[in-house]
Amino acid sequence: MANPRSDSLTRKRGEEREITEMAAKPFAAAKKKDLARRVTAEAVGTALLLATVVGSGIMGERLAGGNVAIALLANTVATGAALVTLILTFGPISGAHFNPAVTLADAS
Repeated sequence: MANPRSDSLTRKRGEEREITEMAAKPFAAAKKKDLARRVTAEAVGTALLLATVVGSGIMGERLAGGNVAIALLANTVATGAALVTLILTFGPISGAHFNPAVTLADAS
């Protein structure tokens, strides 16, 4: 004669397994979308960082009036502020590596 408690446990484990399998199916599609979202965020972040570094260099040079120390300070402050902003913006999405190759390696 079968143990009713054992049958109940087996049935419960089977139901849990089915629920887990059903819950995992949407995550496979979401994982692909998530990877695309992360890579896109990295590419946009990298482009914005490049534009920031180049722009802050130009800004520092124009505003310094020939003083190299002021140009370097302006460049550093502007780049640092933009980098903090980019990290806070893209960090939750992709980790803010600002290198799409790192994001792809991290995803695999």
